[in-house]
Amino acid sequence: MARPTRFANPTFTDFEILKTNDDVKKAIADTKDKLVVILFNIRYPDPNMHTLETRMKKWLHQYETNVKFYKYIVTDEPQDVKGIYEIKEVPVVYFFRDGEISGKIDDFMESDPDASDTTAPNEKSPDETKLKSKLDELCKSVKY
Repeated sequence: MARPTRFANPTFTDFEILKTNDDVKKAIADTKDKLVVILFNIRYPDPNMHTLETRMKKWLHQYETNVKFYKYIVTDEPQDVKGIYEIKEVPVVYFFRDGEISGKIDDFMESDPDASDTTAPNEKSPDETKLKSKLDELCKSVKY
């Protein structure tokens, strides 16, 4: 008898995964007429926690016409992208337009081990508000 997978959730959309710096470069170069957003984060954030990534997955569809989302999995091993994109703590979100960096957010409450986020599951967290504000700003500035 088949069992449902523990992490299956039909309300989530998944990110396309980038595995190398060349994948990152290609995604940035090949995506025309859309804002490119790359989330640099660990492989599997705790699905029971209300992390930025799990919150993002719930509302990605509302940006799908203007934005292409990707994820790069950051590990403890040496990775070129950590130096290239100055990644010290995760999550980090980069925004690209026309092959150029349009913005970066790396000061999320979630990445600060001394901060505590008491946001309820159905409320917007300060991190989510910050990210959505930046996305809205960058999407409004585009004339396609």
